[in-house]
Amino acid sequence: MNTRKIDLILYYLVLELFVLNLSYYLVISYELINHSTEDFQYRSFIQENFAYLITYILISKKNLYLRDGFYNRAWRITYRTAAYALVSIIVNVLIVEKPFLLREDYTVFLLLFYGLCLIAYYMVYKYVRSSRSKGRYVKSTLIVGSDDTAKSLAAILSNNKILGYNFLGYVSKEDESFTLGKIEELEELIEKLKIQVFFVTFSVFKEQPHLKKMLQLSIKKGIRIKLVPQKEALFNFKTENSVGGITVIDPFDFPMDKIRNRIQKRVADVLFSSAVILLILSWLLPILALLIVIDSRGPVFFVQKRTGVSNKTFNCLKLRTMKQNKASEEKQAENEDLRITKIGKFLRKYNLDELPQFICVLFGQMSVVGPRPHMLFHTDLYSKEILHYKSRHFIKPGITGWAQVNGFRGETEQLWKMEKRVEYDMDYIENWSLIKDIKIVFATLFSEKSFQNAR
Repeated sequence: MNTRKIDLILYYLVLELFVLNLSYYLVISYELINHSTEDFQYRSFIQENFAYLITYILISKKNLYLRDGFYNRAWRITYRTAAYALVSIIVNVLIVEKPFLLREDYTVFLLLFYGLCLIAYYMVYKYVRSSRSKGRYVKSTLIVGSDDTAKSLAAILSNNKILGYNFLGYVSKEDESFTLGKIEELEELIEKLKIQVFFVTFSVFKEQPHLKKMLQLSIKKGIRIKLVPQKEALFNFKTENSVGGITVIDPFDFPMDKIRNRIQKRVADVLFSSAVILLILSWLLPILALLIVIDSRGPVFFVQKRTGVSNKTFNCLKLRTMKQNKASEEKQAENEDLRITKIGKFLRKYNLDELPQFICVLFGQMSVVGPRPHMLFHTDLYSKEILHYKSRHFIKPGITGWAQVNGFRGETEQLWKMEKRVEYDMDYIENWSLIKDIKIVFATLFSEKSFQNAR
């Protein structure tokens, strides 16, 4: 079973156990208040959780991606609740002589659990569906190939918007009337249509030259590629998933592809950025803003469009450290740069100009740790010179990063400096862990290397 399915199964289990225990607590609380029950029955509490775990293991997991509408999800909840009731009764009879719940209370408990499960899943379903319909978390995609597998996949992507793909068309080896173009035009189409992921069917990638070209294009453009094999074809890739029942293979396996890792990182980002905003920015920002205004004319904040995750553009916030100038969108800060103000030198030396980016982290545009976001001009420039440059955008950009704490920050007047930065960024993407993020944060604060080349 692929890692994405395992993650979803575990999250659904956590959700259902939470609802189970909430229902249990509500019923017991009512008993304690109205019927003077002596105490909370921990043995029975553990017993009911044990019964549900058995049920969850025994009942097959289908419709994990909520792709078939809420009706099927409701049916699965009904079926599992009925199975749980049966298992619970058996466990009660085998383990205890007298179940603590009276018969009518147990019925209320089951009905409450069933009802809350329906409500919880309906809310999840509505949220995901609403987000997809508004274009949030939706990836523009195309399919390379035009065989029956490609057409089946296209129908699934088009008819199940909840999967999060905006299917734009086919690219084929031949010049066919219903396709967007030929394989030779793929790179141009990716740029034109702003493709974020593309699927390649077996009829195309079985030919090694085509497969090699597709993989190189994926790396060069910083977009994800998914291989769609035939059932009889056997492969040995690390990451295998399913889209609407069709198996897809990801030739690149990154820690951030796993849902649990993305959740861990997002939770850490929200907690850390909230703490910084409340405990530091709330009082320090007004002081720094006043100093900036006194030191030079112009706005307090410097807002610049930069490249974010999946090559999307976002507004990056910084405290203004330079006099207003026309070259700020293309020219990096240099040693003894005359554009930098007096207070700006101080802010840059201690990385204080980056503090407003915690607001970007809170709103999900950035992460505390990740590859540093670059100006759009530099994205265009270096993506032509460095193969893996755009692959940095597989994950959210960060306020600090693995390259920065290893001394590769500041001006990149020589190509090798950017190449080293990209090398460290890719190492971070391929070997991410929450512990590594914590180490990078501490290194940012206390390591001498992280303050090198500050301009």
